[in-house]
Amino acid sequence: MKKGSSCSMFRVLFRLTGRMKFLIVLFCILILVPFGGNDFLIHTMMRSLLFAFMALGFNILLGYTGYLSIGHSAFFGIGAYVAMILALYYEITPWIGIFVGGLLAGIIAVLIGLILFKFRGLWFVLSTVCISMLIYNIFLHWDYVGAAAGLELIKPSPSLYWISFKGPTIYYFIILAFLVIELSVLILFDRTKTAYCLQAIREDEDTAMSMGINPLKYKLIAIFISSFVVGVGGGLYAVKYYFIDPFSVFDIGISIDMLFCVVIGGLYIFEGPLIGALLVIPLSDYMRSIIMGGASSAAPLHRLFYGVALLLVCMYMPNGILEAVTEKVRLKFSKR
Repeated sequence: MKKGSSCSMFRVLFRLTGRMKFLIVLFCILILVPFGGNDFLIHTMMRSLLFAFMALGFNILLGYTGYLSIGHSAFFGIGAYVAMILALYYEITPWIGIFVGGLLAGIIAVLIGLILFKFRGLWFVLSTVCISMLIYNIFLHWDYVGAAAGLELIKPSPSLYWISFKGPTIYYFIILAFLVIELSVLILFDRTKTAYCLQAIREDEDTAMSMGINPLKYKLIAIFISSFVVGVGGGLYAVKYYFIDPFSVFDIGISIDMLFCVVIGGLYIFEGPLIGALLVIPLSDYMRSIIMGGASSAAPLHRLFYGVALLLVCMYMPNGILEAVTEKVRLKFSKR
């Protein structure tokens, strides 16, 4: 190995040291959660990890390229349906179905992106909503996938093949393992040429093009990665509940929740979506179950609190909670 490349590698490792320490401490805490909590807490934290997993992927498109999609719930639904169809109709283990669903969601996203990336700004956002509603209505009236009634697989006895277990604890650790793997891959991705090109597109797409960067190519890479991750998240959801319908897995609220996780945690900080999910989802679940008494008619009101939280973040922490805290800590130690 050349001396220059060796020095470069050590510099990268040095930069990652602070990030790795933070993530290691955080995951040590997360590992201990199931041992000291009730099923409600474990279930809530499991949902937090699932949304953290998806929000990190969602941020590849939003945080890296600056393109906001409100239609990613469509890819969540596709991933969920593929995993369920393969298990229900063809008896294929969900371990395969989860990734097939993510891959199909990514491919469909690329095909859609070839059209939608002709738009920018508000028109791109609106077009993603339209595509999401179109896919939702297809599944709503498609008899093969159960139409409005959805699909249900009778949960077999505890089985590793079917990813079927009693209680939420095992699912919690499965999703945590997926999150650890994703973070490991994304930390490496964050230092690649592709990541830098995506950020150049975010800052000024026309300037990036003049520098020889092909914006369409890299935007398609971004939407494939983000949709693949969200599709895998949909598969994990289907495996946990073994029942899906268009109303639950194509709900645009899923996209909104991912957006809140990203924006509140920190849009341009790598770990931001992770922290955002660990704050937003538990707050949402506890508001619905405690403050609102679990009433289904009051459940949508939790988004009112989301709005207030987002407004406060925009006013006092425009770059997200994590960056604001990091900056305060940096200033505190720099004064010493």
